[in-house]
Amino acid sequence: MGHRNRYPTNSIDTIEITKDYVEHEKNTNPGVDNLDIIIVNHDCGNELGNSYLDSLDGMGVYCGKIRVINRPWDKGVGMSVASHDYAVKQLKGQYDYWFFQEDDYKICLEGYYGDGVKILNKNKHVGFVSYDGPYTNNNIKEDWLNIYLVRVVFFLWGLNKYYSKYISIIRSCNDISEKGYIPYADGGLGITTTKIIDKVIKYNGSLPHHEGEQPKYYDCNLNGGCNKIKRMYYSIKNIPYYLWYWLNFVLGEMGFTRIYYDVGLKIIQHPTVDGKIYSYSAGEFKLTKEEYIKNIN
Repeated sequence: MGHRNRYPTNSIDTIEITKDYVEHEKNTNPGVDNLDIIIVNHDCGNELGNSYLDSLDGMGVYCGKIRVINRPWDKGVGMSVASHDYAVKQLKGQYDYWFFQEDDYKICLEGYYGDGVKILNKNKHVGFVSYDGPYTNNNIKEDWLNIYLVRVVFFLWGLNKYYSKYISIIRSCNDISEKGYIPYADGGLGITTTKIIDKVIKYNGSLPHHEGEQPKYYDCNLNGGCNKIKRMYYSIKNIPYYLWYWLNFVLGEMGFTRIYYDVGLKIIQHPTVDGKIYSYSAGEFKLTKEEYIKNIN
């Protein structure tokens, strides 16, 4: 419910998309007989947002109810993937399957959840069914930018303690991709089982997430608006925030699902969800694999 750099930018926007999402979940058949929606409120102290989320607790959806749990702010650590970790630990033993999804997407596919359950039950070597990419390995290339320049930048901004884990994930994802497998799920979007999650937590201690505290973000548009010089100044001032965000992507989003390979399992893609994921941030459906590759070529 806090400030974001793109839509939904504030609690009013977030309430707006959540209302739409709740209606969507009331009317979309997930393909199973019983499905609760767990909303984890990473509580930043927004009273309007907290009040709205509290009002949803216990509300009925298609074949279950909404449950709202409040996660302490904890200096912004871990973003959404740390909230996933918090939820599975708070509700340990209450569910057989977990579908992880960020709050700015909705899946417009009847039976989407049941599909994932069937895939997991039919494939004993699959640890996670991804519902969203990645469609290229552009983010995980072991090149001078991701390896050498990042090392210098981490040193200059006091982030050396994260470098070994960072480089390990980049190299692992690159190796997995070269073998023809999906190295991670974009946004951590997808489904797994409680038994598999227990195996990951036993191995790692938690579902992977970045443990760095969130730096302050300086908004160029405040205090009189932006011009080119002011924008450049604020871009430099916000480097700690941008680095924190990038580490959340690699150590969090990529690491969150890549870890299934460490416990002897793999990730596979849902076969028919392509093009059926609506992004509230973009205001449109995400590109299909074919469209995405065509756009970057």
